[in-house]
Amino acid sequence: MNLGIVCDSTQHALWRLDNGEIDNLPKLKVIVVMIGVNNKGINRQQGADVAQGITAICERLRKKAPQAKILLMGTFPRMMGADNNDDINSLIAKLDDAKNIFYLNINEKLIKTDGAIADRVGHVNAKGYQIWADEMRPLLKKLME
Repeated sequence: MNLGIVCDSTQHALWRLDNGEIDNLPKLKVIVVMIGVNNKGINRQQGADVAQGITAICERLRKKAPQAKILLMGTFPRMMGADNNDDINSLIAKLDDAKNIFYLNINEKLIKTDGAIADRVGHVNAKGYQIWADEMRPLLKKLME
């Protein structure tokens, strides 16, 4: 299930979580979180503010689905890789507790693979989605056990 919406930002995701987005769903095992590009690009927020929003999302998810593991993706690169979002990712990487939240940053692979990043905003194309899937698969398998 993909709960992302075009031009989504952390504040939008938080509102939806507070207003029933994942309520009454079957027991979730793993939740993948990848958000933040639009906060920085569209909303012009600073990395620390974006990281604060991502942290709040993870906290909310832990409260609403305490049994679920969270696979927290590093925020994808913007500006065709010129902005790797290290300012955000260095902060959210600290959320990884190897128990409930597991952080995975695939930005280097996206940047080094010609054609993986589709546009200046940070969207990926089919090649990028394949990298994402390949990189997540081993950790997802482990978390689903």
